[in-house]
Amino acid sequence: MRTPAPADPRPPRIIFGMTSWLAFAVLAQSPNVVTIEATDDVWVYGHAQDQTQDEYVRCWGADGQAVSADGTAGSWSLLKFAVKPDQAKGKPQVFLELTMPGKVGWDAADAKAFPLQVRWGSASFSEKEWEFGLASTVIPSAAEDAIIGVVSPEPSQDEKPRAFRVELSKNPRFAAWMDRAAAGKETATLSLARSSTIDPVQAGEGGIYKFFSRTTDNAAYRPKLILSSAQ
Repeated sequence: MRTPAPADPRPPRIIFGMTSWLAFAVLAQSPNVVTIEATDDVWVYGHAQDQTQDEYVRCWGADGQAVSADGTAGSWSLLKFAVKPDQAKGKPQVFLELTMPGKVGWDAADAKAFPLQVRWGSASFSEKEWEFGLASTVIPSAAEDAIIGVVSPEPSQDEKPRAFRVELSKNPRFAAWMDRAAAGKETATLSLARSSTIDPVQAGEGGIYKFFSRTTDNAAYRPKLILSSAQ
């Protein structure tokens, strides 16, 4: 008869203890993240439908301009976030997360040539009370220093909606805004504009940026502000 192999003398608790330690280490390194959904967003375009019901917002440019002084070049969209002091405190990394539909009328080369721009926006608008006649009161600055962040989103490869992020916190003016929001005693309103020089005349009929709005039924697709303590 074969003699049974001797039992492993190592206490199993050491194995379990190491597993528990690794799990704790992973948790300890997890970033402190705050996600804030937009309170308002509108597509600034003369033929846009009711902004409280439109599932999408859009933006595009014209004649090489993303935004013109009189607001006539292309189209842009606005959105607002309510940021509480405790949400802003200790969050050096901030991203705007947007989700685009799976089918788009542009390619990666177009996105690199005509990236999406995130600019400072006007907070003096309300989604519920929006009408195109108010467009002239909320035109974002066309100045280069009004741009907080840019990104060239990659089109979806499987024709499913695709989320992407634009980092805002590398911009010194935005970092200063976050410091003031963290030091304040009341909720601060952050307004952003989305714009681009992408032009349907150059990129084709579908050469516009299109994103899910905050009124879409799927909460995962809504625009979000992501604040993280991770460095």
